[in-house]
Amino acid sequence: MKDFINGLQMRMENDILKKLREIFNRYDLVGIYFEENNDEYDPEIKAIVEEFSKSTNLDDFKKRFYKVFCDYFDKKITGDKLRYEKISKEVYDFLKETTIAHDW
Repeated sequence: MKDFINGLQMRMENDILKKLREIFNRYDLVGIYFEENNDEYDPEIKAIVEEFSKSTNLDDFKKRFYKVFCDYFDKKITGDKLRYEKISKEVYDFLKETTIAHDW
């Protein structure tokens, strides 16, 4: 039974990662997405999911989201904070819905 639960959780986590990749690649904020490389944002995704678990609300999450990109990329590449508004809200809403649904 434990193996079944672990397998189920792994499949759900893979589905979450797949959806987050779709979101990040659609926005492609720093121009690193190419169809054959759909996992280019995985390090940022993992860091942002970790920051989501520490965030207290949407505004806090937006700040953390932007900081992740500033930490991973040069400020010139990262660009203006306003460019991150829509994606950070979409990711926040998705993760909030997912964590409520799965009670993680």
